Amino acid sequence: DLHSFYTTLFRSYRAAIDLYDKSLAINQNYEPALFRKAMAYKALGDTENANTFFAEVISRFPGTELARQAESEKTQ
Repeated sequence: DLHSFYTTLFRSYRAAIDLYDKSLAINQNYEPALFRKAMAYKALGDTENANTFFAEVISRFPGTELARQAESEKTQ
């Protein structure tokens, strides 16, 4: 049913965020993990956290492709 689908999807994004955190604990400069963490928060509808991590990508990795993508993904 639809409720089960969304529950599973929510858990998947939460699990992904946990994995991105583990990856960043090993290498805090791994830009793709930081960007994907922001995308996971955005997919969950958590725009506050998403924008926080998009801003971090932009400030820590200026001029990169993911920084440009983060700029376009950020919501006002």
